Amino acid sequence: LDPSRERAEKRVQRFLDAALELMSSSPDKEFTVQEVVERSGQSLRSFYQSFAGKYALLLALFEESVRSSALPLRRVVWEGPAPGGRPHRLATAYV
Repeated sequence: LDPSRERAEKRVQRFLDAALELMSSSPDKEFTVQEVVERSGQSLRSFYQSFAGKYALLLALFEESVRSSALPLRRVVWEGPAPGGRPHRLATAYV
């Protein structure tokens, strides 16, 4: 990756990490964009260069969650002998 793209990805990750921290520390799982900006130590302008708004940030959090939970499932499903056992391995690993 070129340096500017790497910086942009790190900036986005800081926003995602800040939002996750706020969600886990709040009993109602709510947060504002301003809280995310403050927690990440970045600017509001930088936030809106990375995301269209709060819902875009939430969608990115959801996508990251799906991606991170899919990787272990993919490993479980594709390990082992016969392809016929894959649906069973998926069902038992997912539970």
